Amino acid sequence: MTAAVGTGGVAPWVLLALFMVPLIGSLLVWILPRSADDVHAGLARNVTIGLLAITAALATTLWFMVPSGTATFDVPWIEDFGARFQLAATGLSLPLVLLTAFLMLLSVIATDRESVTLRAASYYAQILLLTAGILGIFLAADLLVFYLCWELMLVPLYLLIGVWGTGKGPAAGTTFFIYTMVGSLLMLVAIVTVASAAGGTTFDVLREMAANRPLPVTTQLFCFGAFASAFLVKSALIPFHTWLPDAQSEGPPLAAVALGIKVGTYGLLVIAYPLFPTAALHPTTRLVLATLGVIAVLYGSLVALAQPDFRRVISYASIAHLGFVVLGISAFTPESLNGAMLVMLNAGITTGGMFLALGFLKKRVGDDRFHALGGLARQMPMLGAVVVLFALANAGLPGTNGFVGEFLVLIGSFSRFPMLVLCATISVILAAAYLLWSVQRMLFGPSAETAGNVTDLTRSEAAVMGCFVVAIIGLGLAPSPVLNRMNESVTSLANRVTLSSLMTPTAAVDAEVQP
Repeated sequence: MTAAVGTGGVAPWVLLALFMVPLIGSLLVWILPRSADDVHAGLARNVTIGLLAITAALATTLWFMVPSGTATFDVPWIEDFGARFQLAATGLSLPLVLLTAFLMLLSVIATDRESVTLRAASYYAQILLLTAGILGIFLAADLLVFYLCWELMLVPLYLLIGVWGTGKGPAAGTTFFIYTMVGSLLMLVAIVTVASAAGGTTFDVLREMAANRPLPVTTQLFCFGAFASAFLVKSALIPFHTWLPDAQSEGPPLAAVALGIKVGTYGLLVIAYPLFPTAALHPTTRLVLATLGVIAVLYGSLVALAQPDFRRVISYASIAHLGFVVLGISAFTPESLNGAMLVMLNAGITTGGMFLALGFLKKRVGDDRFHALGGLARQMPMLGAVVVLFALANAGLPGTNGFVGEFLVLIGSFSRFPMLVLCATISVILAAAYLLWSVQRMLFGPSAETAGNVTDLTRSEAAVMGCFVVAIIGLGLAPSPVLNRMNESVTSLANRVTLSSLMTPTAAVDAEVQP
């Protein structure tokens, strides 16, 4: 067994622990007593919080241990297939790893003991398994490891939505499962195709093939289409979006938070583009993806105006955010890619915070539809202030974390798609319209009967919301530390993919026979 790292001897083991703590922890929580009493439910919750706190501490440690470059954990795995158990932390993955660790921790802290008594041990075990799957996606440096973590994420999300959801939760969970499984099957076919051609599944081997022994253009187009379909279905890009609003509105708040983490667009950027550069940067591919991105921006914004409850409004707002990410990736300039990464990070923060805040509201009022709300700012001033801030951040107000990423996407994409960028800027007005209108109906309209005796945030809830407030304002006023961390990896990726796209299969053969 060997481990390799470019920035120090401890970092590989921190990487391994970051993945294994929630994975093994899920088994530990699973075997806890399963009776429905509050004592056992509280035990499962407290153990989960402790394990997620360790995970967040490991993610923070890794952030400071790897200020630049890459840290790698690498051991042999399935040698006949060329697969290795390889994890890596880069400037692209580290911000999302940190986001995931803290989002999951805060989401469990926000879940009080009384809200989960049905199969509490199973519920919290699913959360830890989901955390391991998402972290594995961001840390994977082998295509087979990535795929296994992709599937590992699917099962707990399906169970959280279908078993612990409300109303149409089972139907929403089934729809989510079907959509994602179809995409996963397409991805598996492409993985077998590319691994057979490359002779291995590690990202290094696959990138070497893309640079020096590229696949035929038709094969690249097929594989890119298969990967992109899987990633964009999971991201809920139009026309694959219909499962998301139901899943986020009917599932528990924690599931809605996890669905807001942009694993699909991360996979599109770090796997589909580097492995199939000729297909990815083909003018038609770029135009199709950019057009779908702008359609998502406008469609999500317009449909949000017609939603009956705030959770569905935020769900469609997340589709609009996804559109900005896809637009930035399709333009593939350093500025647009930095912006896309920043939107991925910040959308997770603002969307996650809003879903938790709306979960607090529904626990008190029993309903989150607009007709049952009104005048809540008088009874819940702290929650009202937090919701207003989250809405402004979602709308991209300067000074909040939602502004810089969208601005970089628009600036970086303008040279490639000027007309599409002009269309996308309309969403700024639409976002302000649907978010502020929603806030007005919920907080400042006439008081509803259900809002008579509601209480404001508790201390623990206020502490959770305070963490989101600090992140929103901090990243809005000082995004440079995160941008600087990402920029080296983004620039390297953009240059490598652009150069590889120029190496056609014919050119690669000619290069090999040159003296």
